[in-house]
Amino acid sequence: MDALSFTVEIFKAAAWPVATLVVALLFRREIRTLLGRTRRGKVGPAEFEFEETVRAVASDAKGLNLPAPAAPLALPKVVVQSAEPRAAILQAWVEVEDALNHLAYAEAPDARALPGSTYAAIRLLANSGVIGPEYIALLNDLRTLRNQAVHELEFKPSAESVLAYVKLANDLIGVLQRAAEAA
Repeated sequence: MDALSFTVEIFKAAAWPVATLVVALLFRREIRTLLGRTRRGKVGPAEFEFEETVRAVASDAKGLNLPAPAAPLALPKVVVQSAEPRAAILQAWVEVEDALNHLAYAEAPDARALPGSTYAAIRLLANSGVIGPEYIALLNDLRTLRNQAVHELEFKPSAESVLAYVKLANDLIGVLQRAAEAA
């Protein structure tokens, strides 16, 4: 191989990496913005979809003025920060389901209308208008996050996001309990 052929081969081999680097440098602000909006990802053991979603739901819930429940969830911080944080999420969701079912059974017009699932209970409350659509959205968001905690094998959220989830669940229980008392 002569020097000219060698130089051509070097340029051919380096063309795509150089082009990629140039594009990345030219569009670095746009790439940074897109990465900031990324909703799901994993870097090593860190998973940030759950954290981002909990932050978004907590931000949306701030405007709802959620009342405190009659009996707050008794989940010690040690459980939330343990090696298995999904236990705290599941316990919080079970408490939400209990309050949800209590309200749904109070609102069911007859035995045939009793909800047979959590989704049916949420739908019954949405159709009856007992609680506002913002609380229905919060219920659905917490349910989706709970499903993520249950079904994702490599689920390892931060302790702060688990505490935020438990707080949101606790506040939502207060809303459901107040609605049940008014029913």
